[in-house]
Amino acid sequence: MAMIQEMAPECIKIDTVKCVSECAECALGPNVELRPKGDDGPFYKIKNKVTSVDNIKEILGLSS
Repeated sequence: MAMIQEMAPECIKIDTVKCVSECAECALGPNVELRPKGDDGPFYKIKNKVTSVDNIKEILGLSS
């Protein structure tokens, strides 16, 4: 969480939740839910096993 907050541009909101979905992905964590700003739908893309700086860069669109 700290790495994501440190690396994320100010325009990206970082938040924590206990469970990101009801689809049993919690056991595949750490997980990151990708939610478009202003979208209040029930389901969003989830990236599982986010464990490295490279994973975070990819999620934030910072990979080259």
